[in-house]
Order: sequence, then C-alpha cells, then structure tokens
Amino acid sequence: MLAGGPDYYQPFRPPPTVTLENVSTEDQIQIVRERRGRWFEYAIHVAALLNAGFTPSMLDEITGISGVEQNKIVVASQVRSSLEESGMNVEALSYFNVGGGADLLYELRILTAEQRLSAALYALDHRMDSKGYRDLARSMKDFGRRKNDDGWESFTSSPGDSLAYSYFRLSKEVKDEDLRETILKRGIEYAETEKAQARMRAFLESGEDDSDDQSQISVFEILRMSMSEAGTSSTPYMLPVVEPNVSDFDAVPSVSKKGPFGIQHAEHGWKTWVSLPAWDPLKTAVAPVAVSCPNAALLPWKQKRKELNEPVIILADKDVKDIFEAAYYVVDDGEGRFALQNGAVVSEAGSRVLGKVFLALRPPAPEVDEIASIEWD
Repeated sequence: MLAGGPDYYQPFRPPPTVTLENVSTEDQIQIVRERRGRWFEYAIHVAALLNAGFTPSMLDEITGISGVEQNKIVVASQVRSSLEESGMNVEALSYFNVGGGADLLYELRILTAEQRLSAALYALDHRMDSKGYRDLARSMKDFGRRKNDDGWESFTSSPGDSLAYSYFRLSKEVKDEDLRETILKRGIEYAETEKAQARMRAFLESGEDDSDDQSQISVFEILRMSMSEAGTSSTPYMLPVVEPNVSDFDAVPSVSKKGPFGIQHAEHGWKTWVSLPAWDPLKTAVAPVAVSCPNAALLPWKQKRKELNEPVIILADKDVKDIFEAAYYVVDDGEGRFALQNGAVVSEAGSRVLGKVFLALRPPAPEVDEIASIEWD
C-alpha cells in the first residue's frame, strides 16, 4: 500500500445466508440467478420454486441454472442435511460447502442416512473424486444383495469392505492376469478388515480362490444411468448398436482402442453408435456390443410393469471362450431368434452363443423425479 494512500483492503466475507422466511417468489428468483449464498443455501430456493410450479426448463431460462444442475444441488443439499442431522462434525461437513461439494454429495443419494455418514467420512479420508463417491455408494447399496455370492462372508458392510468386495468380484471375471492383479491390489487398499484383506491377498498370490466354482460366478448387473452418464463422458467408449436380432449381431463390427490416444477402430463401417462411460466391466470386455431393446422383456427376471416397458441396452462381449452356468449369454436359439439364456441352458440346449452379457442399462430417470421425492420441512 502506498504511504498516505487509502486502505483498500477488505476482509473476505461469505455471501449472506438467505432462508425461506418472508421471501417473495421474485426475490427467490433473484437469489438463485445471483447464486447468492453457498450452493446448498440457494438450493432451497430452487426446490421452493419447483414446488411452486416452475419447471426445470423455466428456471433454466430465467436463472441460467440448467435442469441437471438444479436437480443436482437440490438432491445434494438434502444429502448434506442428512449428514448434518446424523452428527457429522462441522469441520468435515465444511469440506462440501464450496467447490464441487454438490457433485460429491449427489452420488450418495442412493444410500440410507446412516450409510451416507460412514460413506462420506470414508471418502473424505481417501480423498475420492466424484467417480470414487459413485463407485463407493453403488458398492455399499449392492453389498446387501450379494449374500449368496462367492466370498461375501469374508467382507463386512463397512464402506471400505463393500468397495473392496466389488473389486474382488470384478477380479474373478477378468481373464488378464496383470489386470486382475491391479484390481485386487486396489481392493486390498480399500478393505477395512483383516479378513477381507486376507481373502484378496490369498487370491492374488495363488491366482485361485478357495471357493471358485462355475456355478458361483456372478450374473450381470442392470444399472440405472444418471443424466451425467447418458451420452457424455470424459473418457467415453463408443460401442456399435444393434437391434435384438441375430443377423444384426452377427454383422456388427468388433471395436478396439489402439495407440497412445486410445483411438477406437472398427473392423468396418457401422451406422449407429452409443457413447458410454469407461466402466470397469466395459474396459475388460474384448469385443463389446450394445443391443438396443424397446423394452426389458428379454431380461431374465421379474420386473415391475413400469420397468418392463422401459427401453434397455444390453451390453455383451462377442469374445466368448468359456460357458459358465450362472452367466447369461446372447444366443441364436436354433430357429434364428435372438434370446438371452443362462449358461446351464446354453450347454443343455446347444444354442449358438453370440456373446456374453456383462451389463444392462436403463435410461436416466426424469430430472424432476429425485426432487419430487424429497420431503421439505
């Protein structure tokens, strides 16, 4: 500062907190447009405006906040409130108050309040990014449904063990030894109990798991995509898309990534493609193909009527070396019809195998669904 000059220094003060009390609709719109306060503070006004009858597209037009962003901050603010109510200390909670806090907390929306707290603390301790939060939340939600799966008894429902178990399961489906070793080492890093670590180390050292059995190899999962995953990804995989018929599947080209830039090469030209995130099962597939189905009738389990009528994408790997009883396969049923069959049925019926199913995808839920399901005091 120049001698004798005015003192321009002003200490930083965060934007004032604004509540819903005595705030008009016009003021709420102005608060949201200016992003006044921290993200979770103006999120309550986004929710209030939506509840008052504004649509996401209307708010996008008048405030400049997209529908996707509206959904994210409203849902994330509810997650943050549940963490606060569950007793998360102020210092830990403050980590989510700025920057990409909404991106991180949004991924925990699928968990219970108790799970959110343990997951958030674990993720903070391991400095996870939004993908890490997403993988952690999915593994915790999925863990309870895996009681009959191989190795489940060696892991606990804690965040680290749940995540480690997802890596353990993935490692058993990988054929490449180097990749399996990498996956197991990552799982060991995440595991929280000695028993879980010991199970994974034993598999890592011997290359075999004590309870390995064809009948216990896990079947494919079906995932509900998020809005951010549909059509865009920072590291996308481009897959050729086929209709659910045998001739199309036979004709579809194999696609591979080559060179330092990961340029994707197809054996020959193809008209329809889909961009998907680089999920681990997709990375390990040799010749993945996306089968676009108008509804979920092909999926081999009972479904709610609403889900049954939804379109789905079935991901299958054309590179099939072995048939496992508990896995599912895309087959030609012998009469030229496209079908999904369990490995045991394939072996018995002698169906011609077109590919092994490793994942199925449902479309993203409507943006407003998550907001509408939140109960605001």
